[in-house]
Formats: sequence, structure tokens, C-alpha cells
Amino acid sequence: MAEALSPEEIRLLFRVVKAVADFPNVTYLLAFDQEVVSKALTGETQIISGQSYLEKIIQVPFELPLPDEVALRNLLFEKLDAILQDTPEELFDSDHWSDVYWEGIDHFIKTPRDVVRLINSLIVTYATVKGDVNPVDFVAIEALRIHCSPVYHVIRSNKEAFAGPSGPTRLFGRKAEDFKPFHNAWLEGVSEADREAVQHLTTALFPKLGAVWGRTSSGADDARDWRKDLRVCSLDIFLTYFRLSLPEGSVSRNEMQAILALTGDAEVFGLKLLELADQRRSDGTTQVGVVLERLLDYARDDIPVEAIPSIVKALFGVGDKLIRAADEDVGFFNRGNDARVTLLIEKLIPRLDPPDRYTVLKEGIENGQAVYIIVDVTTWLGVEHGRLEREPLPEDMRTVNATQLGELEALAAGKISEAAQHPALSSDSLLNVYSFGRVLYRWRDWGGQEQVVGWVERMLNEVTDDSQVTDQQLTTLRQFAESYRASKGT
Repeated sequence: MAEALSPEEIRLLFRVVKAVADFPNVTYLLAFDQEVVSKALTGETQIISGQSYLEKIIQVPFELPLPDEVALRNLLFEKLDAILQDTPEELFDSDHWSDVYWEGIDHFIKTPRDVVRLINSLIVTYATVKGDVNPVDFVAIEALRIHCSPVYHVIRSNKEAFAGPSGPTRLFGRKAEDFKPFHNAWLEGVSEADREAVQHLTTALFPKLGAVWGRTSSGADDARDWRKDLRVCSLDIFLTYFRLSLPEGSVSRNEMQAILALTGDAEVFGLKLLELADQRRSDGTTQVGVVLERLLDYARDDIPVEAIPSIVKALFGVGDKLIRAADEDVGFFNRGNDARVTLLIEKLIPRLDPPDRYTVLKEGIENGQAVYIIVDVTTWLGVEHGRLEREPLPEDMRTVNATQLGELEALAAGKISEAAQHPALSSDSLLNVYSFGRVLYRWRDWGGQEQVVGWVERMLNEVTDDSQVTDQQLTTLRQFAESYRASKGT
């Protein structure tokens, strides 16, 4: 009780006890921290010490034994189990918990009151974000808020200094080492008794600090894992821990699970992606950009192999329609939706058995309408074989063999040729394919230069009014034609 009172309140309480302690047949039981009370009572009189003052009032003192550490931990763990019981199992990493708890949180659990304070807080706060945060990280952050609030407030107010990988990102351009003076300064302000535990706990929560105080490093692949696991060190998840709700426009874990459940049906999955492409976030970007980025988190291990053919088919079908100007060159590690779609296919296809890779790609191209995505993926396959003057990969590391690559390039050229048959002003025209200048050069490489030049010259003749095409389209057509003439010496 005394620990919750001010020194003046403690002195007032003991004055009352002293004044009325002589009632017959009345016994008073006082439970308090002797050190705290003695210190407060020292100011009551200058004649005797606080300890002597207590000895005159307390007739039979008892020293309660210190709480058993094992019992305290068992009490905490039992109550944590009740709070976390509906948490998805895959979010709880026992190794991460051991690292966070034994050399971090455990330091602050010294009394039953410490357990009660933490548990009471979690009962209220965790329920609002269950399923949208990592349970281990959330318990640790709440432990800091309850038992070391200045550090909690430093973290909450300095996202850039704590969250994200150790190297610079599109969102934040500074490296972890740049923050070393800042981190050394706030750590110095932590009491010496707590400093080691706080340093270990914050480093376990924020790998960026491993580069500040140690020699570890982290990169984009780590960041994708953190986001998938809803870690506080993820730049995209960080604010959820402190706002106790998802930031506007974020995708919850439950929403991602619902989207992943659609991946077995190419048509349904494609329609869902188109729906998301039409949903705008508060910053002007589309919801599909966020979802594609999150799908990349699951591509390496979590998307079922049997769903890969339908995902590839869907992306080859609607991929070009997902490329929106609002999502170009903004956030999420400097990728537009064109790069996200291609990278998703690049990550998924190698998970298939070699014979199945070619079949899935072939069927996807044959049935697809996303000309740019088809071209971009086929270009990636060619780069593995040394196309575009790149260093070829060893044969056993290539996604498809040389014969299969040639056939896929021919199919891709055919898709470009189909788009070229549409009138210049048609929405399906090759002119309106995303980055169509790049597509022209791949068409030249895979389908023959004469066919491409003939189409370019036809377009230049058909376009009689500059307002019918964009300046970029007209410039691209003219540059290609001039390049061809220069190569022929005409």
C-alpha cells in the first residue's frame, strides 16, 4: 500500500494509526515496504529517524519472505496463456520469446504487483490488436511501457531510429550507424540497474540496434519476414503497437488470410486484385499495391505450391491492369506494381518442379492478356541465360532450359503481335501497353525487326494529330524509327 502513496500521505496515515492505536481489543495489521516508509517518516521529525519512529509504533514486526521467482514466473505465464489463447500459433516463436523474456522482461518481474500491473494492461490493450501484432513483441512493448516508460516513449516517438533493416530503405534513407549517438544518449539515461536488461530487450525487438551496438545486419528479405510475422520492427506494422489499431489503409492478417484463400481459383483471385486496384488509400495509392507487397512476404514458403499455377495465370491475365500511376515510385522499398507482380512470379515459379515451370509459364502466356507482365517475366528468364549482355547463371540455376526459353519468347512475341493488330486509338492497342517502348525492343529481339518497324511506321502514318497520342508515345515511336534508319545507314 505504502508504495502507492506519496511521502506526505504515508506520514498522515501513520499519524492516524498512532493517534487511535489505544482502542481496547483492537489490533492493527500494517503491510508496507519498510525502506519506503522509513524514508518517508524521516521527514516527520528531526528528533528520531524514521526507523526509530516505526519501532515505537510497531509492536510485533514480521519480515515477509521474498517472492519465489519460479512461482512468480508461473503466475505470469499462466495469466499470459489466458490472454493469448486465441492468438494464431504461427505468430508465437518460442525462441524469440525466450530471448525477449529471460534477459529482458524477467528483469522487471520482481513482485506479484509487477505481474498484476502487466497482466491488467494486456487484458485491455492486447484485445484491440489481437491478430494484427506479434504477441511476443506486444508483451515486451507493454512491459517497457509499464516498467520503463521513458524508453517506451523514446521508441514510440522515433520510428525511423528503431524500425526497419539496418541499411537505408526507400522510406528512410539513413543507415543504422547514423543513429548510434542517439541510441547511446537515451540508453545512458536509463538507470544503471535496468540498463543491461533494456539494451538486450530493445535489441531483441529491433534488429537495427544489432548494427548500432553489435555487428549484425539486416536487409529487405528480413523486412519481409518481419512484416509477415507482424513484428514491431517492421516499418509497416510499427504504428499498430502504439495506436492500438491498424493505420488507415493497412491490411490486417485476417484480410490477408482471406485473400490467400482465393489463390486456388485464378478467375476469382484476379477479380479480387482488380477490386483492390480500384480502392484508394488516404495517401492516394491503391490497396492492391499493399496487398501485392504483402503477398511477396508469403511467396517464399507460405503460399501452397498447388496454388502457384492459378496465381501465375491470374497475374498474366490481369497484371497490366494492376499497374496504376498512383502506385509508381512511392514507398514499399521503391517498387511500382509492375515490379511487384513480376517479382511475385519470379519468387513462385522456382518453387515448382523443373518440368512444371515451363508448363505453367507456357499456359499462362497463351491465355494471358497482360502484355507488359508477359514481356517482363520472359525478359527475366532470358537474363538468366545471358540475354541483354548479362552474365548467365549456371544451367542448374536457370528457371527453364534454352529450348523452353526460345519457345516462351516466341509466345511472348506473338502476344505483342496480337496487341499490334488493334487500331492506334483502341484501348487494346500496343501503344497503350505500359512502358510500350521497352516492349517494342523485346518484340524486335524475339519476333524480328522488320515486323516491328512496319508497325512503328504504320502508327506514325495513322497518327495525324499529336493530340491522339501522348508526347511520350510519339517520342518513343520516332526514336525507334530513327534508330532503325541509322542502323541501315539511311
